[in-house]
Amino acid sequence: MNLTRVRGRLCVRQFYNREEAAKYATNSRMREIQTSLTERALELLALPSEDCLVLDVGCGNDFI
Repeated sequence: MNLTRVRGRLCVRQFYNREEAAKYATNSRMREIQTSLTERALELLALPSEDCLVLDVGCGNDFI
């Protein structure tokens, strides 16, 4: 079924269940995309070269 249609018919908790989360977490392409986005975001922050702490307040499957 088309993902857009599924999202439109079900509430978030019905669609993003444990099974869907597991698919997302084990998808190597999603890992690559999330890693790339994270690396780019850190690049854009231009943090000083010494050790820094970053608080990630996002949600998800914690790829990194």
